[in-house]
Amino acid sequence: MKRRPLQVFLDSNVVYAASRNPFSSLNRFGTVPDWQLLTCPYSKEELHRNCESDEHASSLEGLLSRMRMVSDRPDLRLPESISLPAKDIPIFLAALAGGAEYLVTGDRKHFGPYFNQTHGGVTIVEPMPFLISQAR
Repeated sequence: MKRRPLQVFLDSNVVYAASRNPFSSLNRFGTVPDWQLLTCPYSKEELHRNCESDEHASSLEGLLSRMRMVSDRPDLRLPESISLPAKDIPIFLAALAGGAEYLVTGDRKHFGPYFNQTHGGVTIVEPMPFLISQAR
């Protein structure tokens, strides 16, 4: 029986960093065959707003094309165990709605207190430690 791919939601800051540098180790997220990468329209819009050039936009689109778009779900509520600023709530709710097992983010300020914790079934992790731990 084939195992379901690991559902990994990438916060826009991770996708942005990978799209700016084709040699970034963050690009490994797009090469793991048994992972399904997730994003949402809210994140995609933020990424396009921050694009710096046509070349960057092309790189960004290449990354986004390998990701599954999950819906933004404003009808969902945050688990009581987590408190986030308004701008980060749609990211967490999309990860939750998309069935993500992991939310990968470099946002230490807002998500940092929740790193390596599971809320509503979603474990919040930093990019590089997550990549390293999954490579074992």
